[in-house]
Amino acid sequence: FGSLIQRIMEKVPGINETILSVHCHNDLGMATANSLAAIKNGARQIE
Repeated sequence: FGSLIQRIMEKVPGINETILSVHCHNDLGMATANSLAAIKNGARQIE
């Protein structure tokens, strides 16, 4: 999931002018890990 956020941050023009937010569900027990990976790779808000 972190690599997806990283690619979004690299490829979307003007992304640094927005707040990238993620909302992870815990169906597979990965919500916390995915949320932390998102923050590490540029997301600015976790829901």
